[in-house]
Amino acid sequence: MGDDARKAALEGAGYGLVAGMIFALVQITAASVVGDDPQLPLRMSASVVLGHDALEGTSIGTATLIGLTLHLALSGLFGLIYSLIDGHRPHEPERSWAREGGFGLLYGLTLWLVNFQIVGRLTHPWFLLVPQFGQAAVHAVFFGLPLALMYVQRERRARPLTLAHAA
Repeated sequence: MGDDARKAALEGAGYGLVAGMIFALVQITAASVVGDDPQLPLRMSASVVLGHDALEGTSIGTATLIGLTLHLALSGLFGLIYSLIDGHRPHEPERSWAREGGFGLLYGLTLWLVNFQIVGRLTHPWFLLVPQFGQAAVHAVFFGLPLALMYVQRERRARPLTLAHAA
């Protein structure tokens, strides 16, 4: 792996971690607002490893540690995957916030589709007990969108706009 590829991979994983922290905070806050246990999102993450017991039977400390660790590991991985996809997209200096944001929203929806509607249905059916429209929206708006906007910001720092591109 060359230096540029290694840098892009690390950057993607880092952006994924930041987006993952935003996503986790929103999930925990949303659970609290609707009257659910604020630990539910981390317990759901832990259930990928521990099974259904993570939702009720596992100690709160164990579920939190495992859930947060897995959530951040997957967030970093999903950020890395985004960086690989982004590396194959045009990097014109006039890269649009709206276009990249739309791509990020689509990426977040794709993650929800794969993780909840395919993997969840096959291996973790309790993932379908939470409102799916809300999950789709949170994945798109609070993971995919921030991830994409971090890439636009990086791209604009790396290739500043000139007056010709700004028009």
